[in-house]
Amino acid sequence: RTVRSTDGCVIFAEATGNPQNPQVVRIHGMTFCGALFDKICGLPEILEKIYVVRYDLRGHGRSGKPETVESHASELYANDFMAVASEFGLHKPVLVGW
Repeated sequence: RTVRSTDGCVIFAEATGNPQNPQVVRIHGMTFCGALFDKICGLPEILEKIYVVRYDLRGHGRSGKPETVESHASELYANDFMAVASEFGLHKPVLVGW
């Protein structure tokens, strides 16, 4: 699904597992996208224990591609995370970066 960040940038995010389980957010590194985690996020032994949300950082994958330097400010990346967390009802998730 897509989420709009504070500056209007569209962020693509997906979730797997039971939202009642401990919550984990997976964030890919530069040049990658959230699809990097598709295999691990589909493992039954993972889904039984945790709720995994993954998203494409702005400028990557299926998220919006802002073109100005200003639209890649650190604060906006933090706002993107908060928009995803709010959309999926996350409270104190564990953040796993790649």
